[in-house]
Amino acid sequence: MLTADEVASFSADGFVTVDSLIDPELIEPLRERFERLFCGDFETGISPDEVNWLSGRDDPTLTRQICNGWKADRLIASTVLDARLGEAVATLAGWTGARIIQDNVLWKPPGARSVGFHRDNAYLAW
Repeated sequence: MLTADEVASFSADGFVTVDSLIDPELIEPLRERFERLFCGDFETGISPDEVNWLSGRDDPTLTRQICNGWKADRLIASTVLDARLGEAVATLAGWTGARIIQDNVLWKPPGARSVGFHRDNAYLAW
């Protein structure tokens, strides 16, 4: 799935851009679903684990964040839990496999304030 050049680029630079890792036809529907999440519209009826910004409730100048949005929407879940994504992560990290511990949906609108540097390690059950 990943090319040798992409893996080498990640090893050298610490990041890589991979075209079409997510089906391009899903991009617009995913954008719409993310927007619905931030409006409190949870298609599955299950709330994400953390909702740190909702339309109409919170300051519009803030960066928006939701943890485990996949629980609230089937299309987002099918993307987040896609085995190809896990295989790509495992390949880049040099692991034999990978499992998701949490997803993090971030939406930083133009002009939104910055998110301060922080580490989430203390909150995750590694």
